Amino acid sequence: MFTSVLQLANGVKLPMLVRCNGGRCWRVLRVAGAIVLILALLVAVLLWMRWQALVQAVNLAPVPRATVRPTDITASLTIPLLADQPPDLLTLRALQVEDVYTTYILLRWDFTTPPSQRLSLLRQAVGQPYTSQAIRMNEARWMYLTAILSPGIDDATRLDVLLFLLPLWKAWGQRSALAATAQSVKAILATSPRLRLDQRSRALAALQDAGVDMGDVRAPRVIPAAPMQPPVLVLPPPPPALPSDVFQAQRERQARARALAANPTDARARALLAAALRAEDLARENFYQHALASTPTPYDHMALAWDQVRWRTWRFMIANRAFGLSIVPEWEERRGELEFAQIKAWERYVAAAADWVAAQPDIARADQGTYELWMWVAWAGEYGLYPRYPREQVARALRQSQERYFAHPEATWRAWVDLDTSTRPGWYVLTVPQE
Repeated sequence: MFTSVLQLANGVKLPMLVRCNGGRCWRVLRVAGAIVLILALLVAVLLWMRWQALVQAVNLAPVPRATVRPTDITASLTIPLLADQPPDLLTLRALQVEDVYTTYILLRWDFTTPPSQRLSLLRQAVGQPYTSQAIRMNEARWMYLTAILSPGIDDATRLDVLLFLLPLWKAWGQRSALAATAQSVKAILATSPRLRLDQRSRALAALQDAGVDMGDVRAPRVIPAAPMQPPVLVLPPPPPALPSDVFQAQRERQARARALAANPTDARARALLAAALRAEDLARENFYQHALASTPTPYDHMALAWDQVRWRTWRFMIANRAFGLSIVPEWEERRGELEFAQIKAWERYVAAAADWVAAQPDIARADQGTYELWMWVAWAGEYGLYPRYPREQVARALRQSQERYFAHPEATWRAWVDLDTSTRPGWYVLTVPQE
């Protein structure tokens, strides 16, 4: 490569800038030109490699993990999570005292609150006028994802959430989000037989107010409104039975967390909680290793794998100081390793859950459970709880699961979910299935 660049440089006729004696300056200029071309080529190669890395990063993690600001987190509202207090109640407390950033962190890492309650909390958070636009936009994105990727959310609730978001995206100048939301509204209007006339009228007016092209709005398909089927995959699954050493370690951690939450500046209380977390981590990982290898029933395997996801998520939160304090410093130094372990736990859970739903005796229920699983995995990945999830593979699996499930006559007719890759990083949107 360098030889060809030099040959190219030798053939370039450079203007006479200085008087040359014996041709020496021409040789100097030719060499200088070759060096410039080589440097330009190297810069181009480096920029291309950087671009490819960025594209790959977008595909792996469409919702980047935001940098945590520990000093802005109220530890007395987050540490109770480690005492197993419900995250939705802690979020409500943060909302009541108008603690914007702690509310944001609690919502960001909450993986147990049911979708309907989560949507209510997110709506309150997004509606707070004193919250920064950057935080409100992230919370609005989470709200959108929860509405789109929660199979148990009915069409009327979905539509209400999307209509709430439409004027916000327009006001913030978020064109991709506005387009995705508008497309999803149109898909609900075209597929849902359950909407009342006033709901449809409100949706059409909201689309017009947002400046959306109304040319492709379709009338709904006239079909009987099949009842919503009860879920196959209950999330999260009940926790597994714990051996005595893990149970005792859990109780010790809960007690130490309550003590630190009462006085977050107490150094001794923090050290005792750190010791309890280390001991529980050792006991749990030993338990998971042996229990998962002992070939339990498919449901037990799934519950164990989920419990490991939950624990490793907490551990990664601690490594990121998402509780507002430095609790276990050595975990902070191993963040990359702990994130990799969290990814492996998610992979194990997805495989175990897929095996369990596939084992359902009724094929329609098995297909419904598979559809619910891939909706859940897509939500967790987009929300950021499943780090670096295989986005394209999950989107493909979700599409295939919808093709199988909605082919059953008893399946609820509704809009499908697809990953729109026409823009970066792309949005999950509702679409009208082909008839």
